[in-house]
Amino acid sequence: MCLPDSIAEQIENSYEDKYTNASKNVVNLISPNNYNFVDGIYAFKGMGPHFPRQIFVYKREKIFIFNSRGDYNPEGVIMEFCSCIKKLNLTHKEIVDYLNVICLYLQEEEVTDYGDTIK
Repeated sequence: MCLPDSIAEQIENSYEDKYTNASKNVVNLISPNNYNFVDGIYAFKGMGPHFPRQIFVYKREKIFIFNSRGDYNPEGVIMEFCSCIKKLNLTHKEIVDYLNVICLYLQEEEVTDYGDTIK
């Protein structure tokens, strides 16, 4: 997926490590086969098995990157989603669609182990 440079930079800066290539590993969580960057909810992760998968929401040229990770802090993900709803003024349909995707993300992350040292 080809991200705008400003979005790619924010994704790269979400990890403390530099040169993670996280902006190259972005997937649309509602339509994984859609490679066009449009409003929606996305997952990303740095190259390599020890980088945790994180999510962000993009709407009308605004981005909300979740600081909480599903494998380590699912409660934080839910709390941040509440902030995202207000910050990006999500519609009722977007809230329901994204919450369904977040639920699946949290279920997948529950069984994922990226290593204790990076949590």
